[in-house]
Amino acid sequence: MTDNLGAFFISGILFGVVYDILRFFRLIFPGKRAVFVLDLLFFFIISPVMFLLLLSYNNGQVRAFYFTVAFFGFIIYILTIYRLTGVFERGIAAFIRKIIKKCLKSFKKVLQKIKKVYYNMLALSRSALHLKKKSKNKKSKKKEAVNDGEDFSEFKTE
Repeated sequence: MTDNLGAFFISGILFGVVYDILRFFRLIFPGKRAVFVLDLLFFFIISPVMFLLLLSYNNGQVRAFYFTVAFFGFIIYILTIYRLTGVFERGIAAFIRKIIKKCLKSFKKVLQKIKKVYYNMLALSRSALHLKKKSKNKKSKKKEAVNDGEDFSEFKTE
């Protein structure tokens, strides 16, 4: 019985470690969507682990004290190590966020240059097509001038 409780207590501490790792990503990518996705990921990680622990130690029977012991392990981690690692994680996350912003900025510049080249090529091709249309219009106007407005449609050759 005590080894079961010890396993659930340690699993609670490991849940705290997982939550701490996900907090680091939350610091890198702030925002409501990131919080939602990371919390969902946390529970997708925790649920199978708790299921497997209950299955292996208690033959799948759900007992409230196992959840309580795991919760106490989680709370002890949160109140001790979690607070200590927060200072370091914030500094590292700020540094990584700066690096990501610089990379995105340079990537944006590259995309803008590609867009500019594409836009110029498109503008040149449109102007070339426009010139061709003008030249065709001039030729058709010359043919009309030669015909002097006479309609030869009744003299069709078969």
